[in-house]
Amino acid sequence: MRRLLALALVLFAVAAACGVPEDDSPQELSADEVPFGLLTTAPAATTTTPGSLQATLYFVNADGELTAENRDVEDQGAGTVIETLLATDPAGLPAGISSSIPPDTTLLRSSIEDRVLTVDLSGQFTTIEGDRFNAAVAQIVFTATDLDDVGAVSFRVDGEAITVGDEDGVAQEEPVTRNDYDGLLA
Repeated sequence: MRRLLALALVLFAVAAACGVPEDDSPQELSADEVPFGLLTTAPAATTTTPGSLQATLYFVNADGELTAENRDVEDQGAGTVIETLLATDPAGLPAGISSSIPPDTTLLRSSIEDRVLTVDLSGQFTTIEGDRFNAAVAQIVFTATDLDDVGAVSFRVDGEAITVGDEDGVAQEEPVTRNDYDGLLA
């Protein structure tokens, strides 16, 4: 029985030695007493609410050059971003900034294959010509190719493929890229 009592006392002493000491109040620790990593600030959690995503849309300044404006978008899919560009009210743009894209132009369909975005626009898109048409095409190209998954743009109007010109008006048979309109960038 003595052995059993002695064993119980030893086990109690060992258990007590392994426990957390009790204090009557919180105690301040020095920085070198704090376990590794507990002094660093955890990164703030970020939450995204609908409409808080942004995309870079391109418009035309008073000199006829493309200029970037950040705008809220519902999502950063190519179709949504192009729809946002087309629907932007020019009255909401800074002074001296406008759009060469004809009002009421709508995106009928869009698809991406091998980094080429095909946009199918309503007939209003072809109601302009010359430099203004080239600037409208460039607005769409720069806006689309600002997205990670788009490298070039192919154009359709009411389902029919159209040929667009580069910044000099030279017809391009292949999908167009930013390089075709570098001279229009502010």
